Amino acid sequence: MSIAKTFKSAAIAAALVAAGASAQAVTVVTLPDHNGGFGTASLEAVGTFFFDASLFSNISEIGSVVLSGTFGTGGWPNDHTALGDLYADGITVATCDYSSTCWLPGAGAQSWSYTFTVEQYTAFQDGQLSLVADKLYHDEVNRFGSLTLTISPVPEPGSYALMGAGLGLLAWMRRRRA
Repeated sequence: MSIAKTFKSAAIAAALVAAGASAQAVTVVTLPDHNGGFGTASLEAVGTFFFDASLFSNISEIGSVVLSGTFGTGGWPNDHTALGDLYADGITVATCDYSSTCWLPGAGAQSWSYTFTVEQYTAFQDGQLSLVADKLYHDEVNRFGSLTLTISPVPEPGSYALMGAGLGLLAWMRRRRA
């Protein structure tokens, strides 16, 4: 390999490393599977996410906040959940109702996802997000699996600039070879 090619490869690698290093990290917090108990049809605590509250000190730096999980926690007999809603600090984030099959035994665990709006980011400023679920009938069990909260920052302008420079350099090298 010639010295020029080695230099070009090193420049591209350095630009990509710098682009990755300048960006804030994505924060991912998970909760263990939740298998509630039989009982009255009422609210039931599912769990609480804890994270660094300073992430929300400047809301304009947050790109997205997504809560995701599954109805049901695995194979039969835990592959379904009770009819009802899941709330995150009072915000309805998931619903299992008769229009879906999440409540049917044998249907298999079903994925869901909720993306919070910018207006809802105030729920995160205390560094925690509490989940509660309700159920319509007392003889059902709330089951939620793979509960994950993902907080993604807005990429910094410098990251876009470095990525663009790297892509431009790749295009220039390709054109020069042709």
